[in-house]
Amino acid sequence: MKVQSQIMSYSTLETTRTCLASAGAVQLALSISQILAGTPLEKPLLHNAPQQIWTNQYVVYLTTDEIESIREILFNAEAASVRSDGEATEQTSFYASLVDVWSDLFDQAKQ
Repeated sequence: MKVQSQIMSYSTLETTRTCLASAGAVQLALSISQILAGTPLEKPLLHNAPQQIWTNQYVVYLTTDEIESIREILFNAEAASVRSDGEATEQTSFYASLVDVWSDLFDQAKQ
């Protein structure tokens, strides 16, 4: 149960939190909410949107078990978004991109 850190954007974390809450993964959604309630990384002085929350970046500290659970929930959401004829939807692509982000973090944690 190694703890892994990664820098993630507000939009990735908020979207993940929303997906986790929708899936009933309350504790994981709370963990993401706590990250978002923390202090974002400092933006450069000449940043073009210094007050915009959507440009914030956060350091994420989660265990490999938590990361694996998040990845599995998002993977299930991706699979559920495929149409009955097997065709991918816009949501499928959306979930796939989140799965990729969390899979990369999981792979780093295993090293």
